[in-house]
Amino acid sequence: MHAWIAILLVTLTTPAMAAGTLERITANGRITLGYGAEARPFSFQDSGGKPIGYGVELCARLAGALKAEPRFLQVKREEALRAVAEGRIDLLCDAFIPTPASRKEVSFSIPVFATGIGAVVRNDRFERLTDLVSGRASRTSQPYTFALIAGSRAEPLAIERLRALKIDVKTLAVKDFNAGIDAVTVQRADAFFADRAVLLDTVRRGPRAKELRILERYFTHDALAFALARGDEDFRLAVDDALSRVLRSDDIRGLYTKWFGEPSEETLSLFRLGALRE
Repeated sequence: MHAWIAILLVTLTTPAMAAGTLERITANGRITLGYGAEARPFSFQDSGGKPIGYGVELCARLAGALKAEPRFLQVKREEALRAVAEGRIDLLCDAFIPTPASRKEVSFSIPVFATGIGAVVRNDRFERLTDLVSGRASRTSQPYTFALIAGSRAEPLAIERLRALKIDVKTLAVKDFNAGIDAVTVQRADAFFADRAVLLDTVRRGPRAKELRILERYFTHDALAFALARGDEDFRLAVDDALSRVLRSDDIRGLYTKWFGEPSEETLSLFRLGALRE
């Protein structure tokens, strides 16, 4: 009974809290921003416990546009959307993929990052694998070995896409991103398929980054966004407007380069495509 009362109270109070978010931020001069301690590269902590990451920096720019002091509050990923829904944080800087289920709980900003399943390969295999997945290279009787994190979301999706391209696939199960990249560098695998955003960050920070490249192709497409409370269109519009100004500006190139490496023109065009027009 007590649990149902708590749920009812949240349901009844959330719209009221959300309705005045922008007004409250303006009055107090402060915005509460949620971040994850280990949600690299979007939001995490540095060695001193300070929140950093692509999402954190983007949120800090947004706070500046709203003329508000950013107050960062750490939240566990499994509790993050609930924290937004309950009004404990105004905006979640750990980017999520909007889904029908999550939209029942929170609302979302315009996309702040385009991701999906990507692949990392050795430099000496880049052209060959690029031609292969684009259909320009002839198939061979010998199967290609692709590393995938066992049990991950990418595992069945990548296999499905590759088989649709009529590529003979032999899979190598690995436990995490570092193991997948190691499999490529020591030539146990021709490529490692995983979330492209995390691949970009992991490769960039790795000791053998100059030996590896990320394929330009996206094998699936996902748009990541920041979560905010439902029912507050004024705040959502202010967030989207502030984000759009950053995504349309030259700042996005520097921000992207810092966390993911130099962006291609195609990547920059995806940011412009998701931004609101002036």
